Amino acid sequence: MRHCLSILFLLLAFSGTAAAGGADIITLNGQASVSGERLLLGDIATIRGPHAPEFAKLPLVKVPERGPGITLSAHFLASRVMEKFPGASVSMEGAPRVHVSREREKISGEEIEALFRNAVLKSSPYKGRGGIEINDVRTPSSLSVPVGDKGRLQAKFSPAEDFLGLVTATISAAGSTSEICRVSGRIRVMAQVPVAARPIPRGALITEADLELRACDLSASPLMVTDLKDCLGMRAKTALRAGKPLLRPNIAVPPLVSRGDLVAMEARTENLVIVDRGIALKDGCLGEKIPVRNAASGKQVIGTIIAHSQVEVTF
Repeated sequence: MRHCLSILFLLLAFSGTAAAGGADIITLNGQASVSGERLLLGDIATIRGPHAPEFAKLPLVKVPERGPGITLSAHFLASRVMEKFPGASVSMEGAPRVHVSREREKISGEEIEALFRNAVLKSSPYKGRGGIEINDVRTPSSLSVPVGDKGRLQAKFSPAEDFLGLVTATISAAGSTSEICRVSGRIRVMAQVPVAARPIPRGALITEADLELRACDLSASPLMVTDLKDCLGMRAKTALRAGKPLLRPNIAVPPLVSRGDLVAMEARTENLVIVDRGIALKDGCLGEKIPVRNAASGKQVIGTIIAHSQVEVTF
């Protein structure tokens, strides 16, 4: 080891020999753990001499957040000192190489689960609308993360997540694109939702008297209508059974024109509007094209619905 140290000494002794009283002595450690991402010379060496404070602040490399760390040779470190402090009288001692890694801290599975639960309760669109139950949470037994990351951990969900049934999140540190782990849990939401208070026949318009609120498990069907206002004034596309929640595919916006309705048929030119009467042969909403039979001539034409009981046709 003594002859290795002598070689390193010669690399840095710009004056030919290190003056006994004026030389800075850098003693390298074999291993080091750092909390920050930027490695300084003072993190991996003991420095004595008149320029010790300046040498200690010398930036070297960026230490990877993950993985086994990095190993730096004494030769590399000597060249960095020579580059930043030309002409300095320096003696290099200690280990021929230094292994550097990020300091890490342990996070328990219970802490990860608490993070997931809090994120679900914060992000769920059903908060304040019912009881949210989080069960069967699956996490690693523990994690090891770089020091400082523990307070920055966050759970991220898919933009399409509905927070019902099986919900998965990725755990990462804020500002980092690296995923640390995945956590999943089953979410059950009990909320007051509109159900049919009595049988509602197919085609009927739904009124407030037709509905009542009951506690239901929203995770039982993602198609369940959860807000009363989303049902009122809608038309039942199928017969709805009493006591059953309303599903979105089973209700629809009522048509502006229904089959068999008497409608005003309008034909427009630049300077003229011709109005006649017709009978709608199909249901339709605003902007839809439906067949219409002229009430007088019996001729069938295609009209575009422009308002309630009003279509525009081309004669």
